[in-house]
Amino acid sequence: MSDDEVGSEVAREREAELWDSLWETPQAVMWERTHSELTVARFVRFSVLAEAGNIKAATEARQLEDRLGLNPQSLLRLRWEVAADEVAEQRQERSSRSAPKSARQRLKIVDVDAAGGS
Repeated sequence: MSDDEVGSEVAREREAELWDSLWETPQAVMWERTHSELTVARFVRFSVLAEAGNIKAATEARQLEDRLGLNPQSLLRLRWEVAADEVAEQRQERSSRSAPKSARQRLKIVDVDAAGGS
């Protein structure tokens, strides 16, 4: 395997990692609504190239960062507001309260006399 092939494999892995992390951000909701998947893809590609030292790619990545709301100033310019995910917080509270119980924890002691048995 040549150095170029190794470099491309590393770049592809980094792109996949960055892609996944970007789609976990609150801004991803707006990207989906505005069908901005290709813009996000371009941002990912230019960002990885910029990380490798490509100055032109760094310039493009910075411009796309602004268009995608990835910094506080661009959030203001786009008039996007990131709100707390209250539903996720409630879901997390419920899941921690109703954590799976072991078979022993699910067993109840039944008083046969109180239940009207013999």
